[in-house]
Amino acid sequence: MAMATATASAGTSSSPTSSCITLKATPCAACSQARRADALVACEPRRSRFALAASHLVAFLGANAVTRRDAVLSVRAGFVADELGRAWPDAGWQLDEYEDGPFTHCFCARRDAAPA
Repeated sequence: MAMATATASAGTSSSPTSSCITLKATPCAACSQARRADALVACEPRRSRFALAASHLVAFLGANAVTRRDAVLSVRAGFVADELGRAWPDAGWQLDEYEDGPFTHCFCARRDAAPA
């Protein structure tokens, strides 16, 4: 699950708002929605052999059948390398995409400041 933080445009309230966007189901559609925000930070499951192997071990943490199945599916639907960045527009955004720990893939996008 990703959190998109949007800041209202000039002349309106400048307090940030947040909305949840599911990137796993439809990354392109989610990116299209998130592009309306000024910034997006997403921490998603990393797709790797190690994460997949570990997802099969959540039963030892006391997870029920639904969670055990979801853990495996979430890793298989996860992200790797620059998959999210390639779906994002090039112009007008600062992008950062990286691995964080053994199971997490992070993506950060910040809209460039408009010229004064």
